[in-house]
Amino acid sequence: MNHLDCGCFVGAWPFHKIRHPSFADLRALHMKNGISGGFVSSTDAIFWNDPWEAELDLAKALKGFPSYRHVMTVNPTLPGVWDDLERAVRSLSVAGVRVLPGFHGYALSDDCAKPLWDWLRRHRLPLFISMRVEDERVTHLFHPRSLTVSEVDAFLKAETGFPVVVSNVRDNELPALRDTILARPDVFADAAGFKGSLFFLDDLAPTGLLPRVVYGSYAPVHCLKSTLLVVETAKIGAAVQESILTAENFLKVL
Repeated sequence: MNHLDCGCFVGAWPFHKIRHPSFADLRALHMKNGISGGFVSSTDAIFWNDPWEAELDLAKALKGFPSYRHVMTVNPTLPGVWDDLERAVRSLSVAGVRVLPGFHGYALSDDCAKPLWDWLRRHRLPLFISMRVEDERVTHLFHPRSLTVSEVDAFLKAETGFPVVVSNVRDNELPALRDTILARPDVFADAAGFKGSLFFLDDLAPTGLLPRVVYGSYAPVHCLKSTLLVVETAKIGAAVQESILTAENFLKVL
């Protein structure tokens, strides 16, 4: 099977224990659940004062596993980020960029981020926008801002020219982005946040958004199996399920 996890991580979490933080752990979890690869980011890169060190660790872990693609975590407020991006393209073969504005203290419309959108256009790499990571109700010590639907909607209308995955978007948020997502051929949403209601994908089918959904687990911060069951138990037809799990439509625009 070529099932892909388009939103997974390697590394620790500073506010609670993660029992299986290594890439070997992630691969074992994926193999157990019929997943052969994915787009992987580093949780360490979210928090370390020098995220480049975390990216080097991730690149070393992924070496020799071509079905796993390196998604670099970028904080555009850091002074050395532009050098890191150029180094990453040359030496790490990054396959995308993940941003977490709520963790790093900026908005998608801020001037500090605009050079990143230009960089993505030049390199034709996808952007993964984390609306959030943890459930806001269980955050401890540090309370990051969750992105709003209006902020993401305005961004998708203003910044085009590269594929986007709206990541860890909630059940009630995705339908509100419907018109903007469908107006572009290169915008998708991962399934990591689809946990608020039963049969969500069944209910989503009439909106036309199912071809824009890809599977993403947010493992090991989240429970992979719970998100996978949302897709596997949906009454949306085997072909549509397979398209979501293989990220077929997303891969076509890369």
